[in-house]
Amino acid sequence: MPATDALDGDVVRLWFRLAADALGRTRTAIDMLNVFPVPGADTGTNLHRTIACAADALADLPAHASPADIWQAGTTAALRGACGNSGIIVSQLLRGLADICGPASPCDGQVVATAAVHRPVEGTALPAAPATSAGAAAASPFGYEVTFLLEAAEHAVVALREQLDLLGDSLVVSGREPLLHGHAHVADAAAAIEAGLAAGRPSKVTVTYLNGAQASTPAGWPAPASRIVAVADGPGLRELLRGAGAEVVDCSAGADPAAARDELARSHGPAVLVAPPGRLAQRWPPGWPVIEVGSLVQSLAALAVHAPGGDQHADLAAMRLAADGMRWTAITGPAPDGAGDPASEPLVGRIAGRIVASGPELPAVAAAVIDRLLGPEKELLTLVTGQGTGPGAGRLAADHIAAVAPAVEVVCYDGGMASAVLLIGAE
Repeated sequence: MPATDALDGDVVRLWFRLAADALGRTRTAIDMLNVFPVPGADTGTNLHRTIACAADALADLPAHASPADIWQAGTTAALRGACGNSGIIVSQLLRGLADICGPASPCDGQVVATAAVHRPVEGTALPAAPATSAGAAAASPFGYEVTFLLEAAEHAVVALREQLDLLGDSLVVSGREPLLHGHAHVADAAAAIEAGLAAGRPSKVTVTYLNGAQASTPAGWPAPASRIVAVADGPGLRELLRGAGAEVVDCSAGADPAAARDELARSHGPAVLVAPPGRLAQRWPPGWPVIEVGSLVQSLAALAVHAPGGDQHADLAAMRLAADGMRWTAITGPAPDGAGDPASEPLVGRIAGRIVASGPELPAVAAAVIDRLLGPEKELLTLVTGQGTGPGAGRLAADHIAAVAPAVEVVCYDGGMASAVLLIGAE
């Protein structure tokens, strides 16, 4: 191939293949280096796998593919196949390069210069950080690296960049609608994830300590807490949350959450509260984290990702993300013991608190809310039945889901709540 100063067509294919081959030869040596973002022994392997995904994708493209199609296929494969922190960072840089080079003709040095990280810092893959006398990477002024894939509209990206830029540095938001990839170094990992949630639907979220030592707790960040306290109504739901590692406060009628709060405050130190908004959350000890949920079924999602004994701040961020990412519905009334006239006290189905269906028959109301709750991206529905409904209620709802969305996984629990006939969470 003749010499060229432009990254177009066949040059891009060859570049990815040569890069993959070179990393394949040198990955063991790179693995032995202690480089940023996380000191470890797999940097070279992760980079090789990431670039190899792109090279393999381009090998399957037809010979007449356009430069834009080649860039799109290669960088999408790298984005989806990125391994480890180093692979994610490089895939994001490749996506930024593709956004500039794909539509350009030719893509020369002046064009490439416009694809840059906003406010880059030393110690990233831009270059790798020099090792100290202890062999560790240079410390970041921010404690955490946050990355995520994001399904979002293009207009939401400007606000996302601005928000992440306020939170930290080494910011990359790359890709194009509908799939983008975000990366930033921040002090408040939860705030960065919440910015992603505000912009679209995040996935593949990672939160990683940038420094080998525990980062100092920034102002406004809650104190570390490994204990989880969850509020629950119903013996079945309380048992589920205990099994997931939470201490449980009974919020059934007649229970005294304040007394439980005082007992918890006197014992064992800080704890994370998972609870609906209310007096208990408002009066939780200052500095102790609170994850507010709109429905108790979201508590199950939060506890499902709880990782005791690990990075407590990352654990808190993951729990918040899981709770916020669950779309939920609650079907309430009439009284679970059968008292009252169903004609005058119909069942009411709400999605995120908004009434979407009502009627006297549970199967019809459940079907109506499930149809509104389901979406093409939903893969798992959690059903929690209330007091007095019996196992048949969950089975009827599960049968309807199987009929309209057979690919969706369904799990059903007997929660025994008095506050709802049926709770449903979609993830």
